[in-house]
Amino acid sequence: MLHIKIRECRAEDSLDILSWRNDPTTRAMSLNSDLITIEQHEKWFTQTLSAPDSFIFIGEIDGDKVGMVRFDRVSGQLSAKVSINLNPKHRGQRKAVPLLRACVEKFRQIHSHEIIAVVRIDNAASNNTFKSAGFLEVESKPEHGILYYTLN
Repeated sequence: MLHIKIRECRAEDSLDILSWRNDPTTRAMSLNSDLITIEQHEKWFTQTLSAPDSFIFIGEIDGDKVGMVRFDRVSGQLSAKVSINLNPKHRGQRKAVPLLRACVEKFRQIHSHEIIAVVRIDNAASNNTFKSAGFLEVESKPEHGILYYTLN
C-alpha cells in the first residue's frame, strides 16, 4: 500500500510549489490560469504560511515531494476550502487520492470543519480525485464552468 508522509509546509518548499503552480497543465486546469511571478508567489506564500486560517500540507514518499494540499478556513463559517496540486512528475500514478485523503485526515486533527472544493468542470482529474476521496458534488455552475464538492 502507498504510504504518503504528511507534514506542514515550510519556507524551503516555496520554489517547488511555485514550479508546480506554473506547470502548463496545472495552469490550464486552475481556476486562475495566469503565470505567477516569483514576486507574486513569495508575497502570497509568506502571507499564507503566517495566516492563522490557512494550512498547507506537503505529501512525501521516501523524501520525494508528491504534492501539496491547502485548506483555507472560510471566515465566519465552519467550513474550509481545499485545493490540491500534484508535483507534475507524480501525475498519472494514482497518488492524488491518497494524498488528499491523508491531508484531510491531518487537517481534521486540527479542525472538524466541512471541507469545500471548487473545481473546473473540464478538470477531469481533479473531479475524479475529489469524488474518489469521498467528496460529494453539491452544486454545479456550468455558466461559470465550475463544480462544488463537499466533505462533511
